[in-house]
Amino acid sequence: MVGHNPGVHGLADALAGEAEGDLLPRMNRSGFPTSSIAVLTFSGSWRNLEHGVGRLVAHWTPHA
Repeated sequence: MVGHNPGVHGLADALAGEAEGDLLPRMNRSGFPTSSIAVLTFSGSWRNLEHGVGRLVAHWTPHA
């Protein structure tokens, strides 16, 4: 998905129930400046997507 803030950051934060290493606190600390990327994975169908079911596996910002 490609979108604009603050919605994209809020969506990534809401879906990420787990994260690899320190990705989740780092994403929330650095925010989501222009061109940021968050990669989340989840099991199941899109119909079952809800808060906290995703796993944040990557996060990148151009300024971090």
